[in-house]
Amino acid sequence: MAGGLRVVQAENAFQDLNASMGDTPSGGKGSEPPDMTMNERLRALEAEVKGLTRVQDFTLLSVLGVGGILAAFIVGFGIYGLTRMDQLAEKTSAIPGQISAELRDTVRTLSEAITATKQQAPQVILLPAPPQQQAPQSPLPPLAPPK
Repeated sequence: MAGGLRVVQAENAFQDLNASMGDTPSGGKGSEPPDMTMNERLRALEAEVKGLTRVQDFTLLSVLGVGGILAAFIVGFGIYGLTRMDQLAEKTSAIPGQISAELRDTVRTLSEAITATKQQAPQVILLPAPPQQQAPQSPLPPLAPPK
């Protein structure tokens, strides 16, 4: 009984649809031309369905293409980021060695400076200079008169 009720409901819906389309000025019902046979209408419907499937295929390919490009960018930037992180890790691992070397050099310099200031300066004894003997002065010859 339920199956028969569904068939009746479908027939009523189909009749309501035909009634709502009404007559067109060209004399046919709805959007169909009056001179089309059932086979022609079926071919036109098949052509429309083929057109829709082509649009669906194009849309699917476009979405897949855009998704592929997006995935390539994500993978590319991910690899680039990982490479940069590896370089950063190498640089940061070298920093403690550089700091310890610089600290050793600083400590050595400071210890040398402290040691140098603690050492006594050599004692210097100043002696007065010995008196110099003056050579006897000879008298100067007399000046000749100008000519």
